[in-house]
Amino acid sequence: MHAVAPHLQASEQQNLELQNRLAREARARLDAAVERAVPNYREIDQDPRWHNWLRSVDSLSGRVRQTRLDQAIASATPHRVISFFQQFLQSGHTAQATFHGQSSSGRTYTRAQIKQLYEHHRRGGYAG
Repeated sequence: MHAVAPHLQASEQQNLELQNRLAREARARLDAAVERAVPNYREIDQDPRWHNWLRSVDSLSGRVRQTRLDQAIASATPHRVISFFQQFLQSGHTAQATFHGQSSSGRTYTRAQIKQLYEHHRRGGYAG
């Protein structure tokens, strides 16, 4: 047993290091997938309304959204994580910081409205 113990310890250490590396890589892949689907997710994550929304109970599951989001992140399931951001945005939470679309009048524009206005401008609809 004394002869094998050092090898077992080294194997355990290597196993832990490999698990940590795999966890970091899985999180990086998850973040990349979320960013492709929701390019401004980092800005949304800074919005206090997002965190309030996550603290509330989901009407379908009867569970706190943050708990469900944490589980989706822990299981590295991109489509589940993405769906939380989409649900938040679809529920009318369009923070000005989220889309950088607040006009001087104080009106907040959605991403779709900004895209439509830009297209109209690009085609010569606005002179300046």
